[in-house]
Amino acid sequence: MRFAFKEMYDKDVIETILQNVKRSDDEYHRFVENALRGAREEEDPDMVDEKGVSNDNEALRNAFADPKKVDMSIIIDIFSTRSWGHLDRVLVEFNKLSALNAKATIEKRIGGRVGNAIQIIIDVAQQRHVYWAQTVNTFIFMSQINQNKKHR
Repeated sequence: MRFAFKEMYDKDVIETILQNVKRSDDEYHRFVENALRGAREEEDPDMVDEKGVSNDNEALRNAFADPKKVDMSIIIDIFSTRSWGHLDRVLVEFNKLSALNAKATIEKRIGGRVGNAIQIIIDVAQQRHVYWAQTVNTFIFMSQINQNKKHR
């Protein structure tokens, strides 16, 4: 994608996105920049470092420990840099051990653009095929609507 974008527009896609995001709040910009520039190392989703999962689960629970404040640096680090398989396991452990649902907690405690971005990350980590099938279906549906409007 980066190569195609560069060929078509003579711009770097990551820099273009980051320039547009800079106009937004700091946490969202930090999250997007980490996600775009970070090295989300992909490995076999069944081969996950259990100690790393345990450490991230504990860090995630600690990030939400204070009822008045969320430690966003931990949240941003975990959700923007960990592999999809690792995130899936962290979320399963979080939901099991904390008596909280990660998606509901993030929606309630974080919300906004950062919360929405993290919700997408969770969907991709836990049900990536379903997420992409729904995204493609929405794209096709919207394309058909636009085509119908052009032919009127």
